[in-house]
Amino acid sequence: MNIASKSPFIGLLVSLLIGGLLGLPAVAAEIPPDQMIRSTTKEVLAIVQKDKDIQSGDKQKIIELVEAKVLPHFNFARMTMLAVGRGWRDATPQQRENLVK
Repeated sequence: MNIASKSPFIGLLVSLLIGGLLGLPAVAAEIPPDQMIRSTTKEVLAIVQKDKDIQSGDKQKIIELVEAKVLPHFNFARMTMLAVGRGWRDATPQQRENLVK
């Protein structure tokens, strides 16, 4: 039985990791995106395989794992700007900040 089938949260975590990281552009002097995805995925899966609480669906542990290992690779301001489109230019700094949160 694979880990993702044990809990829908694990499947969601892996999907979020792969889907989100594929959409990010590479920044100069960083590892290539495909290598970053592979290494982060391996790291997250290794943690999941060792942590029985995560395997049993402990939401708090899953959130902590995602916040520590996955979310640092996302540029939420840029993703929000792209999602909002032209309206981003018209938004005040406070509105932009609220949208990104």
